[in-house]
Parts: sequence; structure tokens; C-alpha cells
Amino acid sequence: MKHTYKGIDCAKLFFCLCIIAVHTGLTKNILPTTLTYMLEKGVFRMAVPYFFVVSGFFLGKKLKGCDNPKRVVKKYVRRLLFPLLCFSAINIPQSVITLYMGGSTVTDALIKQVQFIIFYPRGALWYIQASIIGALLLLPFLKRKRLNIALALGTLGYMFALLCNNYYFVTEGTFLRTVVDTYMSVCLTARNGVFVGFLLLGIGIKLSELQANGRLNWSASKWILLLLTAYVAYLAEIILVHRAGQALDDGALYITHIVLIPLLFICTLNWQPRVTEERSMSMRRYSTGMYLLHRPVLWCVSMLKATPQQDFLLTVFICFGICNLVYRWKKEPLYSLLQ
Repeated sequence: MKHTYKGIDCAKLFFCLCIIAVHTGLTKNILPTTLTYMLEKGVFRMAVPYFFVVSGFFLGKKLKGCDNPKRVVKKYVRRLLFPLLCFSAINIPQSVITLYMGGSTVTDALIKQVQFIIFYPRGALWYIQASIIGALLLLPFLKRKRLNIALALGTLGYMFALLCNNYYFVTEGTFLRTVVDTYMSVCLTARNGVFVGFLLLGIGIKLSELQANGRLNWSASKWILLLLTAYVAYLAEIILVHRAGQALDDGALYITHIVLIPLLFICTLNWQPRVTEERSMSMRRYSTGMYLLHRPVLWCVSMLKATPQQDFLLTVFICFGICNLVYRWKKEPLYSLLQ
């Protein structure tokens, strides 16, 4: 019988709503600026790193006892390619139209779109592309059972991603400023499978190994204490980085994420909320379906020129409704696409 991780399923749905909140600007104009900033950075921005670690954990469970990692990774990549290609077919025209309406020429919009397709898929699809690339880069290390080396290299790559994000100020007055500026002008972001997905997926796989070996069997109180300590450090980092200024990209990458997110994952792994297995599986499906749908739905909703709060509610309601219909009808290929 397939094990249900109820705490993870609840957390995934919550973080899916957090991502929609970020993209709709849910807290704008209703909360003080400082509180809005801290809520977005201190809660909402933990969502994508958490998804990476969860994905890596379940990939690791499939790799356990498998003598052919290539087959497992190949199946993982194939499964992710399906939604990436399908939703790219929706998001690419939307992106071109948005750029054109924003004043870009058709040629400029198409050139920009090529950059998006290669380096930063629109419609929140960068996470899926990064998962694919990260898994493929991890494969040689998995074959040779050298995951710890991959984590060490991934940490170095993540340090570069930080320079292209919240720690851009560190490069001031150094040759790194030119390196980062050149890289960002071509690749648009360092939030990709090379610098982010590779490490976070690897951490998830490592956690799967540790769980299988009984290395995560500490008491819940100890894990929670460690989580709270890491979270305090995270809040301190958010404040210090904000004071330093000069962030690039979305300002969503933090050093403490690589400690905080694994601890958060372990706590949700051990958490058993009082929900039925059927409800837990439903939350898992809805977190995936609503994540994939929310960008194209929000693009349509934004045409109504409503408030951010109305955008959030409408987007959630429409995405939930579409998912509900698809899950009830179970019509392929939509059913496989949205779960």
C-alpha cells in the first residue's frame, strides 16, 4: 500500500497558495510595507525551495534499492516534460502578447521569448525546467554513489546564484560584478537547474537516504527547536540583506534556505495532521494542478483590472474549479497533466 505523507501534502497546498499570493501581490495596500515585505520573504518565498526538496525526497525513494538510476531519472524527466511542454504552449503566446502590449516590437518580443524558453520559462515553469536539469546533472553522481560530492558542488553553485540575487551587493567593486552582470544579461536569472535545482533536489535525495537509514528518528521537539532556531536566523538574514540593498532578480534566494528548508521538510515529514488519506491525496493533487494553472489563469484575471486581493481570490477559485472538474471526470490527458 502506498504511504501517504499527510504533513507534506498539507504543506504543499499551503505553499501553492503562497506562490499564488506572491504572483497576485495579495498583501499589497492592505498591510504596512514592512509587514508585507517580511511576510513575502519570510513565509511565501520558502515555497519553491520546499517543493524542490519534496521532489528530491520522492525521487530518492524511487532510487532506493534501484540498480539503474538512469531508468528512474529518465521516468522522472519524462513525467515533468509533459506539463512543461503543454503549459509552455499556453504561456509562450501569452508572454509574447504581454511584451508586445508593453511596448516591445514583435522582433524584440520574440528574441526575449527565446531567452525565456532557454533560460527562464514563463508561467512559473522555471521550477519544472530546473527540476529536469537538476535531476539530469545529479544522474552521474547517483550512478557512482557520490551524492555528497554533488551536494558540495551544488553548494558552490548556489553561492553564485546568491550573487545573482540577494547578495549582488557583495560583488560591488570586484571583477565578480562584471561576471554577474554579463551572465544575467544573457541568462536572465540564476534560479535554474544548474545553480538551484541541482542542490535542492540533491538535498531531498539525501534526506530520503537518511530517513531510510533511520537517521531522522529524533524526537519531534528536537526537530522543531532546530527549525525555530534556523527560522530566527532566516529572519535576521532577511533584515540584513534588505538593509544592504542591491538585490537582483526576485530577491528570493537566501543562505539560510539550505538549512531551514530541509528542517522544515523533516518537521512536515513527521507531522500527521488529522485528515483522511483521501483528503490528503486530494490536497496533493490540487497543489500540483493549481500551481500549473495559476499563471495562465492569472493572466486572464488581470485583464479585469481588479485589486490584488480580488485577483488572488478569483485565481484560486478558478484554478480550484478547473482542477475539481478534471479530477472528477478523470479525462485524459488532462487528468494526468494536472496531478
